[in-house]
Amino acid sequence: MVIGSIVAGRRRREFEDMMGYCVNTVALRSELSEKVTGHELLKQIRRVVIEAYDHQDLPFEEVIEALSLQRARQLSPLFNVMMVCEDDPLSTLSIKDLEITHLPWEPTASEFDLVLMVFNRLDGLDLAFLHDSTIFEDSTIDRMLGQLEILLHEFLTKPEARLDQLSLLTPEEKRHVHLTWNEPPSWTSGIHTLIEAQVKRTPHAPAVTCGDQSLSYQELNRRANRVALALRTLGVGADVPVG
Repeated sequence: MVIGSIVAGRRRREFEDMMGYCVNTVALRSELSEKVTGHELLKQIRRVVIEAYDHQDLPFEEVIEALSLQRARQLSPLFNVMMVCEDDPLSTLSIKDLEITHLPWEPTASEFDLVLMVFNRLDGLDLAFLHDSTIFEDSTIDRMLGQLEILLHEFLTKPEARLDQLSLLTPEEKRHVHLTWNEPPSWTSGIHTLIEAQVKRTPHAPAVTCGDQSLSYQELNRRANRVALALRTLGVGADVPVG
């Protein structure tokens, strides 16, 4: 799995006071396995990030050229998902006799399929998703944010649990799974009873079709009864395997 991130590009002292855009892009590659624990995954990601930051001065375009990757349309050749972490400068900025108001940044478009924005505030982290509206609906992004919150909670409370043991379901999704997807069946009779009822309604309608051949419900039921009679003659009854 490869995602992108950005670095300030100001590690060198001569860039500290320079005005202008010095940002560079880095690619972060991780190998996911359902058997890895959350703690092990975080250690792996930490190592990947540190190694990427050690080489952050290498221009991203040179990486693309070295790999001989071709760009398709406006897509990035290495990743379509990006994570951006930013500190909030206004959270620590204090100027005498000056009132500072924070205006939230509300972008209207994304260059990637999905971008996770992480803002480091004094009172915690703020998360926001930017997305390509031609790929994701707003409701999908809302659901993903809820699932991300659940996953972070799982990491904190179950650090030694394997990834395949962690849940992504929000309380609303759990209720949907338990109550909607596991409703009692609308009918309790067997499939043979349903077919017999259909025979009475439309005996000559096609029930099974293969190529230019077909069986009506009446003929299908007649053949099924012959097979059932043959099985009973051989001693086959309820709960007896056949085959």
